[in-house]
Amino acid sequence: MKNTVFVAVLLTVGLTVVSSVNVLADAVSRTESGSASLAFDPSGYPTRATIDDVFDKMALHGATQAYLWGTTILVNNQWRLANLSVAGPLDFVTYNTVKEKYNIITSNMATPYMIAFPNLKETGPLVLEVPAGPTGGILNDMEARHIADTGLAGPDKGKGGKYLILHDSWEVPKNHGADYVLRSKTYLFWVGTRILTPDKKEIARLQAGHKLYPVGKKSETKIVSIGNKKYRGWQKDGMDFWKDLHSIVQIEDFPEEDGYILQFLQRVGIEKGKPFRPTKHQKEILLQAEMLGKTMAMSLACARERLFGTYYDDGTKWTVPLGGLSNAQHINPKNGIHELDGLVSYSREAFSMSDGMMKDLVGVGSKYLAAYTDADNNWLNGSNTYQLTVPANVPAKQFWSFIVYSHKTRTFVKNRDMRPGLGSRDKPLANADGSVTITIGPARPANVPASNFIYTNPGEGWFTYFRVYAPTAAYFDKSWRLPDIRKLK
Repeated sequence: MKNTVFVAVLLTVGLTVVSSVNVLADAVSRTESGSASLAFDPSGYPTRATIDDVFDKMALHGATQAYLWGTTILVNNQWRLANLSVAGPLDFVTYNTVKEKYNIITSNMATPYMIAFPNLKETGPLVLEVPAGPTGGILNDMEARHIADTGLAGPDKGKGGKYLILHDSWEVPKNHGADYVLRSKTYLFWVGTRILTPDKKEIARLQAGHKLYPVGKKSETKIVSIGNKKYRGWQKDGMDFWKDLHSIVQIEDFPEEDGYILQFLQRVGIEKGKPFRPTKHQKEILLQAEMLGKTMAMSLACARERLFGTYYDDGTKWTVPLGGLSNAQHINPKNGIHELDGLVSYSREAFSMSDGMMKDLVGVGSKYLAAYTDADNNWLNGSNTYQLTVPANVPAKQFWSFIVYSHKTRTFVKNRDMRPGLGSRDKPLANADGSVTITIGPARPANVPASNFIYTNPGEGWFTYFRVYAPTAAYFDKSWRLPDIRKLK
């Protein structure tokens, strides 16, 4: 940034030209790279043109921060809209197959999903029934604050139970009959679970055993498959992003801590109780903020090591998607900072927050490692062929998986055989030492078995998540290490 000082000359008819150090100081004009200069009147006030420019910058900067805040909310909302297109807010929608999960951002391939999106403002206090068995349930509010885990990582420890769900401002009703009491800071929230068994009969039993209903009423919960319904699981672009955010502002009463963001949105025509009718100038600012905010979010995800480091200390490129967060409430307990950078780094490309994912729980929950570059620190590109050798004895009591995602959509890569990943449950061919070599590229080399190969699309950027389910101590003490992805020459 260059600072240019212009001499201010004050001319008044009949008076002598006055120039002094004080006048110079009051007439400084600073030229910023890519923006108009900031000019000041000799009296020290900014010029009218400068004031106009500064108000535009305030609108742009505020909208950019609002975009980052909205990244998390709107990834939740995209899945909410998918659910509501086939079922009611108290119904669970299942996503059991890879085909059904293809448009969910950074979904796994191995475990069936089921999820519901209630609105406490419409229902009042709710009861959630969770059946006994191997499930990994999560509840999050609309801003991805963790409400609770259920199932194996929750207070019921896989034995099942009833959960009372309240808004944070409500008192506990009498005679609710639940075993556990949960609170949400937003009226909109979601409750979902993964079924952690491959047994089809057990999957059906566990999914049917989930119920969600208002206190004092009988369950009318339906279990509905997403089937062949087309949906988009990632945030929209351009003005559609702001239209969606406006719609949520109308529905939700956000907690007090979000008040400054809501003021930022007012500057660009998004306000509760008012229609979204931005002026031409506001649209220009919103489109600029969307592009800038999106690029910030993208950078926070694919280059998170700049802020949060890598998982290993040996120079390898693996990062932790949740590495920028101290806990599932995204508030640093040491200084009270709201960890927006870490939240956006995660929410740009992922969905859901849980204690099982955040805490170092040996033998419970799941852990993820992410890679965006190869061993030479070049972006992973679908035009190239790569290999990763997964060492033997992966520290997972349940299973592990490696999945390729599109950089653009953050969903499964739509490759030629619609098989975006593989894992231990797929029984890939192992090497003599028990390790497994995975090859990724646009064409399968003749010496690579189909069970160990994942197709990519030429020219398409991609990234990967390596997951371990029920991680053992070797994952946490790093005695087992995942090497970098190598580009084949």
